[in-house]
Amino acid sequence: MARGKVQLRRIENPVHRQVTFCKRRAGLLKKARELSVLCDADIGIIIFSAHGKLYDLATTGTMEELIERYKSASGEQANGCGDQRMDPKQEAMVLKQEINLLQKGLRYIYGNRANEHITVEELNALERYLEIWMYNIRSAKEGMLKAANEILQEKIVEQNGLINVAAGGSGYGGQLHTILRQRGLDPELLRPFVTPGALDPFAALAFTSRSGISAFSRALPSSPPRCPISDAASALPFTVAALGSDADLLDGAFLSRLCRDAAAGRVSVLVPDVPTSAGLVEALGSGSGRRVLCPVPDVVSLREPPVVPGFLAGLEAAGWVAVRAPAYITSWAGRRCAEALVAAEAAPPDAVVFTSTADGQATVHRYSSAARGADSDTVPGANI
Repeated sequence: MARGKVQLRRIENPVHRQVTFCKRRAGLLKKARELSVLCDADIGIIIFSAHGKLYDLATTGTMEELIERYKSASGEQANGCGDQRMDPKQEAMVLKQEINLLQKGLRYIYGNRANEHITVEELNALERYLEIWMYNIRSAKEGMLKAANEILQEKIVEQNGLINVAAGGSGYGGQLHTILRQRGLDPELLRPFVTPGALDPFAALAFTSRSGISAFSRALPSSPPRCPISDAASALPFTVAALGSDADLLDGAFLSRLCRDAAAGRVSVLVPDVPTSAGLVEALGSGSGRRVLCPVPDVVSLREPPVVPGFLAGLEAAGWVAVRAPAYITSWAGRRCAEALVAAEAAPPDAVVFTSTADGQATVHRYSSAARGADSDTVPGANI
């Protein structure tokens, strides 16, 4: 069935209009770079968004140099030196020659070689045409596959949401997880667990989110091992640290699954006064070369925010040997998230919703600290 012709007109929805602008702008700049590489052309593009933001591209040199070249060329054309327009009869003759050459090439390809005599120049011309066609075909194919893959990835992310890394991930495990889900199987049954003795080399367990605690809890064995004390001589307790009300998940049931002698005071729960990653590092104190296990998110298809890397770097600076353990996946939520971000930029939100207790408490603490030295009417969130 033939696809109907799409009518080009202004997109009324501001969110859809901004998303379309971002996508089409990226595609335009990409095509310009490809054309510059393929044809050795100097290309300059200047784009102003609806909000007046400037985007430009100069494939060779700088935009200023291209503008100067354009001014020079425009001046020559105005003086009558640049008018190289082909005569309509000449143009028709050239097109007729190209058609004859292509028809001759087709007859030669389909077996009529005895009656067709093709010169080397004609073969070279046909070769150039084939190269152009192959490039266009590959580009169209890659574009279709890329679009289909993006749609599939968005559907997977929307359906699965936040996936525990024990059953999926960004590597082979994640691909297997997706295949099993598509075939109607439950990959949760294949989730590995924390084996007895796996925590023995560690002196502490530090969580930065509720999701990390939940994922780690699901991975604990049903039969708890001995308490993992790394310094038996000094009888230091094994420390389990969490931020703010996330520590509510570190209840007796969790600790008893962590080790069987937790009730004997062999495990210490640490909750920093300041519910931030920096506050957690400060509360843990000097590591003195001891090891700390950090169940943190595995960020997929996104640039990782600086929170977790900064937290691990802070632990290293305090003398800890921080071991990163991916506990769950954080990934891009797809087109709807992008539309929400654009809408948030267009108009201030009426409310802010946090899915992480630590993030919420850290934000309130940050604004409360700022409000102490400023008028509450001028500090956002001072009355939270």
